[in-house]
Formats: sequence, C-alpha cells, structure tokens
Amino acid sequence: MDGWLKVLIAAACGVVIAAGGYYGISEYRRASAQAARELNEERARNELFRLASAGENDVARVRTFCQVVEEHKDSTTFKDNEMTPGILRNCRYFGFL
Repeated sequence: MDGWLKVLIAAACGVVIAAGGYYGISEYRRASAQAARELNEERARNELFRLASAGENDVARVRTFCQVVEEHKDSTTFKDNEMTPGILRNCRYFGFL
C-alpha cells in the first residue's frame, strides 16, 4: 500500500476520533447544565414548601402562602424583606400564583 494512502486513512481516523470526542464533550456539558437546572428548580420548590410549612404534596398550602405574600408584598412585613421578590418569582414560575 502506498504511503499517501496510509496517511489518508490515519487522517480520516483522526478526524472521526476528534469528532466523536467533540460530540461526547458537548453532550456531557449539555447534560450537566440540565442536571444543574433541575437541581436548582427542585431546591427552589422545596424552599417554597418549607416556607409555607407545607407537606410534600400540600400544594394548596403553598398556593395560599404565595397569595398571602402577593397580597401583602407592600406591607412593612414583606416590603423590607429581601426574599420577597424571589419568593414571588418562584411562586409564579411554579404556577402557584
């Protein structure tokens, strides 16, 4: 076999290996980012349930909590609280408002 053909085959193999590595790394990054988003969502949802003193599936209590915060967001109790905007954002995101 000629030398140029061996070089061509080796180059083609290198390209295939590099493309596979690039694809693998990009999929790993995408999966890691998705897992991080899901973890943040779970933590935010758990925080709402904890703040509402609700059980694991006590959606009504969380909905009531979110409505109370929304109704009283301008009162002195919630107005000066730096967590209020985040709580309301999470309530809207999860559909409790």
